[in-house]
Amino acid sequence: MKDTDYAYAVARIRANERYLLSKSDIERLICAKKLSEALGVLKEHGWSVSGEKNEIENAILNQQKALWNLLCECVPEKDSLSVLCVQNDFFNLKAVLKCMITGKDASAFFVYPTTLDLELLVSAFKMHNFELLSGSIRETAEEAYNTACRTENGQSADIIIDKAALKIFLSLSRESDCELLRQAAEYITACADIKIAYRAAKTQKSLSFIQSALSGESDLDFEALSKSAAKGTAALSEFLKKTSYSKESALLEKSSAAFEKGVDDRVIELMKKAKYVFFGFEPVAAYYYAKTAELKTVRAVLFAKQAGIGEEAIRERVRELYV
Repeated sequence: MKDTDYAYAVARIRANERYLLSKSDIERLICAKKLSEALGVLKEHGWSVSGEKNEIENAILNQQKALWNLLCECVPEKDSLSVLCVQNDFFNLKAVLKCMITGKDASAFFVYPTTLDLELLVSAFKMHNFELLSGSIRETAEEAYNTACRTENGQSADIIIDKAALKIFLSLSRESDCELLRQAAEYITACADIKIAYRAAKTQKSLSFIQSALSGESDLDFEALSKSAAKGTAALSEFLKKTSYSKESALLEKSSAAFEKGVDDRVIELMKKAKYVFFGFEPVAAYYYAKTAELKTVRAVLFAKQAGIGEEAIRERVRELYV
């Protein structure tokens, strides 16, 4: 499609950007004396807050649905949105598989937005009929299910799903005409490989295990990354210091939460370039990531307040915002 075909979509996105929360709005959430006061701030920005049980999650879910409805309404080609939901789709696949094994209700673990028919996904596993699914999801679901049944090892199934998610996400982004999305996908995939390698190094996994778990698709040297991880966290850190991901390595050594926040912040900084793009998919992708970062921040702030965590500790969890 031509970039000008997104003129209407970009206009809708620009109109909705003014409703994104600003740093001052987040500060008001943090400084609120009560949870009800914080929720009131969100109401001022058009959030639907029920005041009932699970009100935080319900409010966030409503925002996720509104985000997806907006994008579906305004983009000229709905299939172009699938790349944005790949990671959520495969997370939901993993949730259904795990809950089938443990006997839990998968719906409690679903994340949104998603392109999947979640009821159909659950039925496919219950009936062991993966023909109900389509494309890469079908292939991955069947392989992960068969592996879990054969090995009785949930970790092996997780590796299959996570690896497929990264490969498909990167493949779709590379097929896209959106340069910012390609850059973000390359970065996210590399950081995912770094996190996998670090966990494997910390738990002293074998080289063969590490190489089977890594996507092998990132711009990191696959052999060097896997071999350094097999030698332990010190060797892995030494390798990463020589790459463009030295900052991410330092954050991961600090904590997993610091690493995740750092990755999200870097993606938002990248997406801010879309503010100066007037046509094409870039503003659409940027708004998706902007809203996602906003929702992560709101969730972190509200649940921290609910748990009685101090204001300074909460501020450390706040993501970079788009506006």
